[in-house]
Amino acid sequence: MAQQGASTIFQESRQSKTLTASSSSVSQRGASTFIEKVIARKKKEFRDSNAKENIDKLNQELIDIKNIMHENFDMILNRDKNLSKIS
Repeated sequence: MAQQGASTIFQESRQSKTLTASSSSVSQRGASTFIEKVIARKKKEFRDSNAKENIDKLNQELIDIKNIMHENFDMILNRDKNLSKIS
């Protein structure tokens, strides 16, 4: 997955350089420096074990939220039946 993200950034960088071929070399150096920084940061994120743990925690929280939302929708759908029983 890290390779796919890095390759996408690399392709976008190449496209950007192609589109801005008429621009000055100074702005190209600035853009490539920016891209290099982004790539380095993404590589570090994927190598960092804490980042993986944080992503796993986030995914678990999202699963919990999804389950709570399902329960809420079930309660809303059953509300009509419960109101009918009362009246």
